[in-house]
This record gives sequence, structure tokens and C-alpha cells, in this order.
Amino acid sequence: MDVPVLAYAGGAVPETLGGAGVSFAPKDLEQAAELLGGLIYDDPFRRGVLEGQRRRVLDFGRDRLASRLQAVLEAVA
Repeated sequence: MDVPVLAYAGGAVPETLGGAGVSFAPKDLEQAAELLGGLIYDDPFRRGVLEGQRRRVLDFGRDRLASRLQAVLEAVA
């Protein structure tokens, strides 16, 4: 959808983002607001984040997930 992700780096968020998107920790809302401002007003920053997200989404494609699932199933069988 080409919407930049800004997320708190809790739980599995960092692993899910895989370096794409923007995460922050600790829960510092002032820092989050600054990052959000960058995503809105800093075009090169926004474009870089979106490019990273477009690459990351390929890791969740049907073919890639199917082959990974097959490998897991073979390992436990």
C-alpha cells in the first residue's frame, strides 16, 4: 500500500520489519513524533523507508513461504 510503517519495537516487531519500516524504543512519544514528522516531510527518508518495505514484503510472498514451510515440515517429519 506504500504507507511507511512506524512501530514500537516490542515483541516480534523488529523481526517482522526485518530492517524495513521505522521502529522506536523505548516508548518515547516525542521521538516517535519526530520520526513520524520525518516520514511525512522528509521525502528522501520516506522514499528510502518505502523502498525497504517493498523489498521486505517479498520475503512474505507465497512461493517463498511455501518453500520455507516445506523445509520445516521435512525437518520435523
